Amino acid sequence: MLLGNVTWGDVATEILLPENVAFHFRVKSAKFVPVKEGQELNKDGQPNYPYINVDLVVKSEGEFLGQHIFDNFTMKPGQMFMLRQLAEKTGLDLEEMAQQAFDPNVYVDREGLMLLKKQEAKDGYPAKMRVKKFLSFGEVEADE
Repeated sequence: MLLGNVTWGDVATEILLPENVAFHFRVKSAKFVPVKEGQELNKDGQPNYPYINVDLVVKSEGEFLGQHIFDNFTMKPGQMFMLRQLAEKTGLDLEEMAQQAFDPNVYVDREGLMLLKKQEAKDGYPAKMRVKKFLSFGEVEADE
C-alpha cells in the first residue's frame, strides 16, 4: 500500500523528557535480542551479551503522556540489575521468576515509576533518554 506524500516537517523528532522526574510508565513490550552470529565479540575483543529491548510508555498526565522510552537492558551475568529493578519495582516475584525459564513477556503491561537520564549523541546517533532508575509507586526519593 502506498501512502501519499510525506511532509517531513510534520514527523515527530526525538523528544527529550526532563531528567530526574518520576514518570509513571507501562511496559508496552519487552523483547529478547540475541547476539548476532559473527558478532560474539565487541571491538575490544570482549564478549557481547544478549539483551532485553523494552518499550516504556509514559502514563503521567501532561505534555509527555504517551511518549515512548526505548531502552536495552543487558543479560550479562552479574549485571542484570536494571531487569531486576524493573521486576522488583513493578511487583513481580523474583523467587517465582527464578523457578521458571526467563520470559521477557512477564514485564509487559507492568507499571511503575522511572527516573530518566540523557544519553548524549554519539556514533552518529542523536541524544536520547534512558532509564536511570525504577521506583515503586509511593516511593519518594530526593535525587542526589
